[in-house]
Amino acid sequence: MQSKFRLAPLSIIMLFFLQLALLSGFTPRLVLAQAKAGSAELAMLSERWPCREARASELRSGLKELHKVVLWHTFGNSTECLQSYMSDPNFKTLEIHLINEVCQRHQNCGEYEFLAGLSVDEYDRKLIARDAELMKKLDGYFSGAATFLAQYLKPHTQCFVSPGLESNLSIEAAKVALEKVKTHFPQCKAVWNPVGNSRHASPIQGTIFEMHGKNPDVKPPCIADLDGTDIHFPARKPVMRRKIQSSKVPEYFERYRQCEHVFLWVGEFNGISSPDNFIDPRERTNFPSPQTFDLVYGLLAEQQEGGGTAR
Repeated sequence: MQSKFRLAPLSIIMLFFLQLALLSGFTPRLVLAQAKAGSAELAMLSERWPCREARASELRSGLKELHKVVLWHTFGNSTECLQSYMSDPNFKTLEIHLINEVCQRHQNCGEYEFLAGLSVDEYDRKLIARDAELMKKLDGYFSGAATFLAQYLKPHTQCFVSPGLESNLSIEAAKVALEKVKTHFPQCKAVWNPVGNSRHASPIQGTIFEMHGKNPDVKPPCIADLDGTDIHFPARKPVMRRKIQSSKVPEYFERYRQCEHVFLWVGEFNGISSPDNFIDPRERTNFPSPQTFDLVYGLLAEQQEGGGTAR
């Protein structure tokens, strides 16, 4: 009885201040959770990546938080740019895709790729069978990225790790690869990123479900990434056939606001100059200009300014 008596005056006081606020013109606004807006700069480990231009553009654009995606090993092994982010207190998210499964599907993997010489079916079967040679190779390959994170990852950065970019694997095989991820990267969230047209493109319990493109079919916990769908700005034509108008990007953010992250992508983030001419990833030079960085980061800055509280 005594506690109820004490609550009554407090309730009256709260109502009084609410009425006073309404009379003064204040309108309460419902603040909703939203996905963290970032960029899938997959080619960042290329020795030709324009890191200085990217960092300068981030300052010009007024980005308050930095959320990045990179592809390990494919474009190169130059980690200097990524290291510069790791020490930045505004660097809040790093996602690493460990293996390039896109080249395996297209049968154009360079000799340096983890999957060089392995077909989609062979890789799948060997994972399911836990082939000793493949397991040893995976452990050695994953340990390189794990060692890098152990040395440079700071408490202010949350990490996500995917065993394969746009994976061709069956669910059964993917679970084996994800077990390896969880073993080598216990401090990070494991991500399952199947290729969109796969019959295995469904969530796996205990992982973040990531899909790419203009209309990925995902539900939380999830990541939506434009990778493969270029952004068409009035001041910049897309280099890919699949595109989304820059004016529609806010709708993309809104549609996937319940995901962990939404990542933007343009063809230059993979060093692509034309969808028709394949160039070895380590030979590519068509990386973003300062203007392209400004356009993409400007969209991210607008989203950070206009949204509610981060998830």
